[in-house]
Amino acid sequence: MKKRGLSPIIATVLILLLTVAAISLIASYLIPFIKKTLTLGTECINYREYFKFEDSFGYNCFNSTNNLHGVSIKTNVQGLAEKDTEGLGLALIFTDDLTSKKVEIKDNGSIEQIKILGPIAPLEVVKPGEILTYVYNGTPNLYTKVEAYAILKSGRICDKSDEINLVPCTKKLA
Repeated sequence: MKKRGLSPIIATVLILLLTVAAISLIASYLIPFIKKTLTLGTECINYREYFKFEDSFGYNCFNSTNNLHGVSIKTNVQGLAEKDTEGLGLALIFTDDLTSKKVEIKDNGSIEQIKILGPIAPLEVVKPGEILTYVYNGTPNLYTKVEAYAILKSGRICDKSDEINLVPCTKKLA
């Protein structure tokens, strides 16, 4: 009785074909996953410290009489083109010892509890080179700290840009 087996050449070719098939199958899933992960991981880099609190005007404060909170915000522009800031939003998170409240500001938005200090103007996000003071009615809470976050066009909220502790107001916020 003769035993028959595969020749070493055929066995080597089959192993190579299986290896190539396995590599191409893994690559077809792995490459798109890595590209998506890298994009998500780097889209916030330009906005890491984009919004900054401006303390020179004295409006980063709270008024305990009517629960108004003021925050002055400027942009930290470093090499961003105007097209890079189109559609950018701002999230403010007001906190005290027990609670927090997130307020999202987008251009031409309208939120009853927040407005821009000064003449009546539509709610908008601070633009490059500007400083805006926002007044937030925190009723019934009185918040003592605020954090600022950039919101991308995609809706993704980036890491914290800046934070500030609020002090009692010495200026009128209304």
